[in-house]
Amino acid sequence: MAGKFGTAFGQLATVCLLVVACAAQNPPGVLYSTTIPYSNGQLPPTVSAIEADSAGNSYVIGSVSTNELAGTPGVLQPSFGGSNANPFAANAFVAKFDSNGTPVFLTYLGGSGSDLGTSILVDEAGHIFVGGTTTSSNFPLAGSPYRPALPSQPWNEALTFIAEISNDGKTLIWSTVLNETSPRLALGPDGSVYDLAATLEFGSNGLPQGTTLTKLTSSGQFVARLNTPLGTRGLAVGANGSPCIGGAANTNDISATPDAWQTTFAGSSEGFVAQLNDALSGYTWATYIGTGTAALLLAPVPDGSLWVTGSTASSTSFPVSPSALQSQSSPYDGGGFLVRLSADGSQAISATYLPIPPSSISFIRPGT
Repeated sequence: MAGKFGTAFGQLATVCLLVVACAAQNPPGVLYSTTIPYSNGQLPPTVSAIEADSAGNSYVIGSVSTNELAGTPGVLQPSFGGSNANPFAANAFVAKFDSNGTPVFLTYLGGSGSDLGTSILVDEAGHIFVGGTTTSSNFPLAGSPYRPALPSQPWNEALTFIAEISNDGKTLIWSTVLNETSPRLALGPDGSVYDLAATLEFGSNGLPQGTTLTKLTSSGQFVARLNTPLGTRGLAVGANGSPCIGGAANTNDISATPDAWQTTFAGSSEGFVAQLNDALSGYTWATYIGTGTAALLLAPVPDGSLWVTGSTASSTSFPVSPSALQSQSSPYDGGGFLVRLSADGSQAISATYLPIPPSSISFIRPGT
């Protein structure tokens, strides 16, 4: 499977378009295009993320503010749980399509408040892990995972939710809510769930004052937590099973390790990438990326190297490779970059400017 795409189209019934580029041995093209069943006349759902498994099934997460989606009979939540009295009510939804684009199931997930699905992952056993934000005091909870002390009801902040759903969409295996918001998820090879999110501590500017990386077991039990630089946005698990983060750092946020690709903090803000140990007690390695950059998306490679992409305001100082696809930045603000770091973070195997920062990145194995 070489690519995938999801979106919503105004008031049209086609609210999710899944596009999968053909395998290398086949002529290039679209394998299938499909829709989520939806009735016109209401606000369409928003698709936030799409994941695929080794069998070619596709999994979609998004949000919807009406009962217009066709929930599948027998799923964990076949109908909309939002309150008609709440104009901001929304539910997350999760949908699965087979390798031909045929719908397998669609389920809502949420309570009477505003529940927005933003992240979805699938493990080798086919279990589905989802994350997002919720303001619902009755968000569906299951199992006995870690749940910290939560604000008293009614919740006046959007909290993070994380849940594991069975592959047929019928069972909520476990779910929890955490005192943070805007989560990004990653799965470790042992089933660990990593959650990168902003804290609920806000400054006078109305912005979060911190970012945390939390590690949970495959059953949702707490393992460890680390405060990360405020500008941390990227999360991935490397080929060796260690979590990697990326973002933008201020002077005292993070220090590069001695043998890193770039060890000098040269400006007021530097992009960074770091690999952590399994206990989240320290960095295995950390490198700066360049002045005025922000490492937003990470994609691990089986050989241990790591693709990193993001934005850069640097017009000349980003260290591109001699044979770079684009050796100079775009003639306007908001350009992007792409770099492949070695497994130990000590060198850039390749690096180039890009016209704009990509919105997603994934490594495609040759021949797939």
